[in-house]
Amino acid sequence: MEAKKEFLRMINECDEIALATSIHDMPNVRIVNYYYDQDNNIMYFATYKGREKISEFWKNNNVAFTTIPMKKGVREQVRARGHVRESEKTIIDLREEFSNKMSGFAEIIDKYSEELKVYEIRFTEATVTLDSRTYEKISL
Repeated sequence: MEAKKEFLRMINECDEIALATSIHDMPNVRIVNYYYDQDNNIMYFATYKGREKISEFWKNNNVAFTTIPMKKGVREQVRARGHVRESEKTIIDLREEFSNKMSGFAEIIDKYSEELKVYEIRFTEATVTLDSRTYEKISL
């Protein structure tokens, strides 16, 4: 397996990740759309201001995520752990990238940009899984 190549394929094909946080040993998972900046190794996602996950980030910025396979019955995925923080970029700064990745997202950005905050996840390793017997950890 060419793990780095598979990582990039999956991270670019998938539209959503399951993002996990934990406060006082109580995990919480939610689905978010994202854009991955390959040059800087940063995963960006937007959320509406005032959401529960934002207060969780302030209490514990350690997160984990997994891509959500696009095809039913396919188990391939990218998993990683990292640190989340509020981004200096706005959703308008990333409008083109999010819109290119997800059709129809431009309309959401145009309509709700004032209500959306951008966060970023920084991570240095990921596990690339093709099936239950084929997986590899990579450094980024």
